[in-house]
Amino acid sequence: GNTNVYWNSLFTDELRLPASNNGQGIQVHTWSINSGDGTSAGLYNSYSTTINRANRVLDAIEATDYATDEQEQVTINRIKGELLAIRGWAHFKLLSYFAQSYTDDSALGVPYLDYVVVLDLPTRNTVGEVFTGILDDLTNAKQLIPDSFNNNIFFTDDAITALEARIALYREDYPTAITKSTQLISQYS
Repeated sequence: GNTNVYWNSLFTDELRLPASNNGQGIQVHTWSINSGDGTSAGLYNSYSTTINRANRVLDAIEATDYATDEQEQVTINRIKGELLAIRGWAHFKLLSYFAQSYTDDSALGVPYLDYVVVLDLPTRNTVGEVFTGILDDLTNAKQLIPDSFNNNIFFTDDAITALEARIALYREDYPTAITKSTQLISQYS
């Protein structure tokens, strides 16, 4: 949300701080980021909260049999697919900010969390482990979201394909990025 825009504006060459600046954003703007900077903590906490909320609902779905008929089961499966896609997307966003590398599978990434975190202090997984978890989430999500579901304010198969293309671009897997993006480009004018 707003923290993303704020961080990206300061961290990149998108803006120049005015002479009247009294110090707000200086650390991020000059790349002198330390552990006391609240902006980076805000980014981390925001995406971690999204992941944890998705995991809580996924746990509730698994623990309860809500469906009373086939149509309700289709809806529940779609929601589960959307939650998996959201969890994958949030992990990808965390990696984009906090990974040491996008292409070195043994580099440190972020914790990949497919469970509800209460008081745990999870350790960082490798970039390869996190990308494996993300791509598994997206693959499973595509199996649960019906092809006919095309409401563009929710995660659809096409949105997942777009995310897969972006991930491939970050990973420098250009053939996959081209294939996935071409698949979408050919569907839309």
